[in-house]
Amino acid sequence: MYYEDIEYQHPDYENNLDRWEFYVRSYMGGQDYRDGSYLTSYLNEDKNAYSRRLALTPLDNHCRNVVHVYSSFLWRQPPTRNFQQMERQCRPYRLHQGRQPRRPEL
Repeated sequence: MYYEDIEYQHPDYENNLDRWEFYVRSYMGGQDYRDGSYLTSYLNEDKNAYSRRLALTPLDNHCRNVVHVYSSFLWRQPPTRNFQQMERQCRPYRLHQGRQPRRPEL
């Protein structure tokens, strides 16, 4: 394995890095979100006015609460799997000792 292979980053990684940073800061909320400067500046607003407005803006974290509530609904009951049913569904696709597998009728 070459060093270039180890250091390679998929182009989608670079394209989505800012988006993922926004998602993480939104989830963390508070100072992390404030440090991201996601508050839109007004037209002709200088840096001092923007910094002051950013400091005075309450940044309540609703994103984390929504994620936790949604997650609690998803995992209220543990997931179950019916392996026997899965095996019956997959059985027609297996190769049986050189014979052609049966295709399921649709």
